[in-house]
Amino acid sequence: MENIFPEEGVLTACGGHCGHCPTVIVPGIGQSQVFLLDKNGKRIPNKGSKKGINFPVDINMRHIISALALPFLRLMITREDKTFSDRASKVIAGFFLPNASGSDGKPLNSPEVAKYRKSVARCTEEERAFIYSTIPLTQASKETGEDHLYYFAYNSFGNNLETAAELYDMIQFVKKETGHSKVNIVPISLGGTIAVSLLHFYPQLCDDLNKIVFIVPGLNGTKFYADIFGVNLNTDEDFYRSRMAGVKGLKGRLLKNILKRLPDGAIVCLLRKTVDEIRKTLLINSTVQWGSVPYEDYNTLTDNLLSGQTHAEIRRQTDLFHQAQGNAKTNILNFVKNGVKVFDIVDYNYPIHTFVSASKLFNGDGWVNIESASLGAVSGRINEPLPEGYTQRNTCCANPGHNHISPDGIVDASAGVLPETTFYFRNQNHELTAENDVIISLVCELLLRDDITDVHSRPDRFPQFNSARNTGSLRRDILPKAESVDKKSLSPADAAELQAAVDECKAMLEDTIVDNERCIHAEAGLKKILVKIGRKNSCKFLSSVHYSRPTNHYPRS
Repeated sequence: MENIFPEEGVLTACGGHCGHCPTVIVPGIGQSQVFLLDKNGKRIPNKGSKKGINFPVDINMRHIISALALPFLRLMITREDKTFSDRASKVIAGFFLPNASGSDGKPLNSPEVAKYRKSVARCTEEERAFIYSTIPLTQASKETGEDHLYYFAYNSFGNNLETAAELYDMIQFVKKETGHSKVNIVPISLGGTIAVSLLHFYPQLCDDLNKIVFIVPGLNGTKFYADIFGVNLNTDEDFYRSRMAGVKGLKGRLLKNILKRLPDGAIVCLLRKTVDEIRKTLLINSTVQWGSVPYEDYNTLTDNLLSGQTHAEIRRQTDLFHQAQGNAKTNILNFVKNGVKVFDIVDYNYPIHTFVSASKLFNGDGWVNIESASLGAVSGRINEPLPEGYTQRNTCCANPGHNHISPDGIVDASAGVLPETTFYFRNQNHELTAENDVIISLVCELLLRDDITDVHSRPDRFPQFNSARNTGSLRRDILPKAESVDKKSLSPADAAELQAAVDECKAMLEDTIVDNERCIHAEAGLKKILVKIGRKNSCKFLSSVHYSRPTNHYPRS
């Protein structure tokens, strides 16, 4: 392991005596920039990518069209899938190949992760912008100073055990550089699986950690990944055709027309082969990705995919993580027992991606099912409350007087590993979690202060059960533009309407108890007056206000 400790000593303005522990963000999948290097150590531009970023994967539509034009034409003429799905699945999987590992768990190519062995204060403006775009903890860094915020980047398709070891070293590095004896960590999504390894293999960290704030973590993987690894997909072809009906843009129209003309059975065949190719190309030798397989699905999938000598080393490593995953609840509670404050933020009632079978059976946030993010909470399906007469299990809550049933009756939080310190957000999309300003405010409050010790501390501001909202564009773009308008250039009536709309939006944003109708009304009102005074003139601008109201795609029979 490389020596990452700074020679210049403590670099914080406070010297480690400000009372605020530094924070290390452990991001989710695709929230670290990964580049591919050539034999001379220079970054190789990815096909179709101007930035040269190897991951997230940039799908090159021009390459796809040129490679598949003839097989597709043959399919359309003969109405028989002799080569199209095989060829198409390999072409698509090829975009993921640069990120692949071998059967020893090591990268086949030479990936370079853009890492930040420094605080945000020492980052460039471009690096700061990237970090804050993943999780905008500006409120926290303004109060503590950016020299107290760190970003742990890693390869989402790399090695789980090595990544956990690097995170352990990063924590020691942050302690030394900041002068603080304890550190906070914020594991997000896939970062939660890295944290599962961290707490298991480095139990001594209980002396180094102050707080852990999980954000939509995959503490027990995700049922989505169980279906991907098992190629257990939705086989309703009409579903896929109908899903493409509302797709906009040239690429969307092209894909929609292709799917419409494919013969019966071709869509599911193409999807199955593509998922299988990506599984073989990218997933099967990535122990980080195996970390997203739920504990209860692991043995079946590894017996099928990792049996035999070829994958013996991968199986050895994934078995080690499997032990960590099985002990995750015990390990978390041991850290709590040893004085580490642990909080969890869970999204629910947003359908898991519907091309996998798990979407019919599990509640979640699009990617992670609620049982994993909460490590045990019980729930009904999307928009379906728990059975009539259900009483909370109190599996993990010692106080029978506490009510941990959500107001909508869908969630029993008493069965989650941390019923007293887990906060739930209804209808929240996993990928838009960082756009919910209430969630970000809650995370910052938890990191900055000790007055929120549990879900009962501030129910007036942060109740255990809250709702989704997406205010990112309002806060970053629309509201600042509105406030910059010179009201002297407007008529008195328009100036008054603009100010009233601005005030309404600010008041809505100040209220951390989410009321979706109020959010929609406030943002729509501000957009309306901006259009009226000529600051915005797009119909798309007026129609872009939307908040999650998921429907149950799969009602119970």
